[in-house]
Amino acid sequence: MQELSFRLQNDHIIKDGYEFYFEIFSFNNQYTVLPHSFIKKDNTYYSDKIIWGGNQDVKGDLTVSFNNNKIEIKATLFEKIRSLKTVIKGIKQNIFSSSIDKEYEVNEYGKLITYPEGWRSPLTPLIVLRQPDYFYLYSAKAEVLDKRFFLKKENDTTTLEAIYAPEADKENKQIETAWIYGTSQDISKVINVVQKLIVNKYHLKKLEERKDLPIWFKDISLVLTCHMQHWTGNIFHTYAT
Repeated sequence: MQELSFRLQNDHIIKDGYEFYFEIFSFNNQYTVLPHSFIKKDNTYYSDKIIWGGNQDVKGDLTVSFNNNKIEIKATLFEKIRSLKTVIKGIKQNIFSSSIDKEYEVNEYGKLITYPEGWRSPLTPLIVLRQPDYFYLYSAKAEVLDKRFFLKKENDTTTLEAIYAPEADKENKQIETAWIYGTSQDISKVINVVQKLIVNKYHLKKLEERKDLPIWFKDISLVLTCHMQHWTGNIFHTYAT
């Protein structure tokens, strides 16, 4: 999403036919991994060559681990980390399908998707692309924290940027995040996994299993909410009355 005045130098990892890039953001700068500096051991990649401005060294490191279709990233930096970006290049699917209103084709201008937002963006951090099968990426942690996604067409494939931001009120000089990605012929199976992740995180129960609710509450079949703030430009209810 950034337009820079210099060429961004960044090492990458090739896995499952995709190219993975990583960027660390502080409140002052953007940092990447020095090209050809990742050290591979089994399914883990490590580099302590963190740079900015193309080639300026700073103190920090990045660890990336692949476990089947789960990718875990840990970053440390000499200053407070604002966010951690994972870039996936070479995705063949190009129809964005997890919008709450309609599908659309990813184009060269790009599309920014935010979470949590609750208006035009997905209600859960799950990105789905299709044509004809599905590519998916979702957060492995069912936490309500700022996440941003950017989709852009590049060389007849889709590039996906997934940005994770930790709690802003903490002194985060080390952060960790995890994403789960893959392809599927049946996206409903993936959605079920995401739903179970949320249910387990927040200990949710089905309505008929809730013992803390009165019987009459379970008989409710329709709930209406009146906005009552504006309609045709005339504010007839100011909440004062």
